[in-house]
Amino acid sequence: MTETGNGRDSHKLIVAHQLAPCQQFFLLAGIWAVFSPLVWLFPAELVPDRTSWHATELLLGVAGAAAGGYLLTSLPAWTAGQTASRSLTWVLVALWVLARGIATVAVFSGQPEAQEATGWANALYFLGLALALAIPLTRARAVRRAWAPVAMGMAATVAIMESTADLPASLVLLPFVLLLTFVGGRAVPAFTAAWMLRAGNAKTGPALGPRSALPVLALIILASLAEVQGWTVPAAWLWMIAAVVLLGRMSAWRTCSTFRYPALSWLHVAYAWVPLAFLLQGLALVWPDFVDLASARHAFTIGAMGGMIMAMMFRPAMKRVGDRLILTPLMSFGLVLVQLSALTRVAGPAVDWEFAVQTAALVWILAWVVFIRAYWPAFIGPVPRPAFSARLG
Repeated sequence: MTETGNGRDSHKLIVAHQLAPCQQFFLLAGIWAVFSPLVWLFPAELVPDRTSWHATELLLGVAGAAAGGYLLTSLPAWTAGQTASRSLTWVLVALWVLARGIATVAVFSGQPEAQEATGWANALYFLGLALALAIPLTRARAVRRAWAPVAMGMAATVAIMESTADLPASLVLLPFVLLLTFVGGRAVPAFTAAWMLRAGNAKTGPALGPRSALPVLALIILASLAEVQGWTVPAAWLWMIAAVVLLGRMSAWRTCSTFRYPALSWLHVAYAWVPLAFLLQGLALVWPDFVDLASARHAFTIGAMGGMIMAMMFRPAMKRVGDRLILTPLMSFGLVLVQLSALTRVAGPAVDWEFAVQTAALVWILAWVVFIRAYWPAFIGPVPRPAFSARLG
């Protein structure tokens, strides 16, 4: 989120075609996003554990690859040029692919040994990613970025525990909720502040910079732990308070102003699902007949996570015209489809559960097929460096 450049020397941002980590990881994330919900289109007797597999593969597979691409590509900007080696990056790609293969065998075979092997394969990927981040960050003494390897270590722990025990959904989600809330809560206002400064609003721009996320993160952790302990009412209130606190942080982000800049506004749209998901989570805990708990969690995983992941992964593929990133119509279509999938999955069960799940899955699959087509030129060609930019001009 700290990249610089300008229109006069934008050619310096383009490097010789050497794959940046985001190129292969983002493509893998897109491909797996197409395949992970396919189990909902199979007969239930063919894939008996499809709910667990789909949720795990969305988090550890799709989000895991997206996190790897984002963090490894951002690493040089955080460490004054230090980065993970190409060989280590390809080892991480191989570990991710291995985990997906074992997971696929596990879901169709139903063997506990295969399930446990999936957990260890996922853990190896996240531990390797944590190490690839920690070494350059330590050398650069970038203490403020320590959250990145810590979050990947948490994901590795969840991967092992989820495969060997019946881990509550709130704990499986916890590292990803924390990571998206924190990173998105820094990236969105940073991008917005930089855009407003370029637009000439120097007085307002810096005020949009990230504020402390600690109160929200603390509330998320407390709510998740209370939920695990079965303290339903306290957990519900903590989730709803977290929603209110987060909305307070977002109130200064000038969201409505960003609709003139679609490359930025889609990040706002996706992040808006985060407080909504917290609110729905709280309501679902105290009024389960009114709000479905699974739908509340899908508000986060599909609406917030899916929308934010696609919007961020499109950034290296967008054209840069002066100080603006340009969304193509195909990219916009993919982002619209992700939001439609989220709305269908969250609101649809009130009408018909099976219809909502299968329709949301189909729309989601189409969205990521569109992503792969729109992203492909960025995979086969050079991408701007740095790939994620808060300040283009």
